Amino acid sequence: NFIASLPAGLNIRGIRVRLGNIEIGDEHFLDDKFTERRFASWQIGEIHILGDSLKPNARRDGFEQSSNFERFLEQASLLGRHLSTVMKRASSFFWKGMRTMTRLLDGVYEKGIKVCGEEKAELEQRLQRSPVLHWRDITIQPKTVCL
Repeated sequence: NFIASLPAGLNIRGIRVRLGNIEIGDEHFLDDKFTERRFASWQIGEIHILGDSLKPNARRDGFEQSSNFERFLEQASLLGRHLSTVMKRASSFFWKGMRTMTRLLDGVYEKGIKVCGEEKAELEQRLQRSPVLHWRDITIQPKTVCL
């Protein structure tokens, strides 16, 4: 339910980035990827970097500059914009007196993408629809994105 940001004292808010068991940056590392920075504090989540395509900098508050880091930032921006859209829509429901619950498990979902054939069949296998709200409550099971 999107009423306000999570309290800072909980130490759980924000999208965290991890490389192995090391946290890179802090809860604010991806704040600028959201259309409004306040939306970042309404999230709880982690992005786990697999492999060795990104190298943490010496302070571990970011990554060394590279083409892979630029690609990571592009994907993080897509995620931030998507989550911002979800927050705005959920907020409008709240002010209309409706309760909402939204979860994004994993993945990058761009608006306006059309898939067909094998891609559509693969995506449909990962969909889980609610028996009660068949077209409104859909969970898309995660898919690993490799950089």
